[in-house]
This record gives sequence, structure tokens and C-alpha cells, in this order.
Amino acid sequence: MIADEVSCSNAALLYHFETKTAILDALIASLNDELDDILRELVTPPESGRTARVLEMSVALTIRNRAALAMLRGLEELAVISPAVTTVLERIEQATTMLFGPHPTPADRAAAHIFRHGVLGACLEMQDVGDELAAALLEIGMRIFQVDPAEVSRPGI
Repeated sequence: MIADEVSCSNAALLYHFETKTAILDALIASLNDELDDILRELVTPPESGRTARVLEMSVALTIRNRAALAMLRGLEELAVISPAVTTVLERIEQATTMLFGPHPTPADRAAAHIFRHGVLGACLEMQDVGDELAAALLEIGMRIFQVDPAEVSRPGI
């Protein structure tokens, strides 16, 4: 499917990537880089603005990486074959810990899960919607996490 999408032969694809895991790792590399940037930034903002910033960055990251994320749905299952996927999952968990602390309540964990999977699901199902989708997802995230709209600056969206 990847070879067809980029208009090359399977042999040409496998020349550049020796295994399917190598292809997966290459897809994950940019996500890992963006997650690194997000985590670095989350260390510095004050506690009061951290949730708003995570919402902004999460929506922007998901919208920018729709195609890769569509192929990577069900990351937990892929972690068995790819250390890069394990790293993505660990970074997502780090971001959740930065939001809620090391012992999030069940409600906090549920909110994070609903937001993460809802944003991805909406991005995958609504490929034809651009900026309006980002704004809608950000608004829904503000409701889920009870963020004051005045805290959201909406950069990158």
C-alpha cells in the first residue's frame, strides 16, 4: 500500500527500508521529534497554562500528522515490533503525567483517553475539514479539561 501511495515498486521501497519495522520507525521519527518538542515546552510553562498548551499542541500535532497516524492506529499492538512506537507511547504517558501528576484520578485518565482517541478519530474521519476542525477539537478539549478559553492562544492551529 505504501509503495502504491508513493508510486514506486515494492523493490524500490524495500531498497530504502530493509524491513516493515524500518518503515514504521521512519514514520514514527517525526512524531517522536514533535513529542520531544512538546515535552520540552511543557517543562517551562506555569502550571496554570499547561493544560491549555497541551490541548493546543496535541490538536496541532494530530492534524499535521493525520496520514501517519491513520496507519498507526492501535499503537499499543505495534510496540511489540518497534522500539520507536514504545517511545511514542512513553512520551504520551509523560505528557499525561505532566498534566495530572504521577497518580492521576480515574476521571483524569478517562478525560485524557477520550481526548486523545477522540481527536485522532475525528481527524481520520473528517479528512475534508481543515481549520474548522482544529478549532472545534480545541473547543471540545477545553470543555473536557475545564480550561478557561482565555488561557488558549491557538498558535499553530
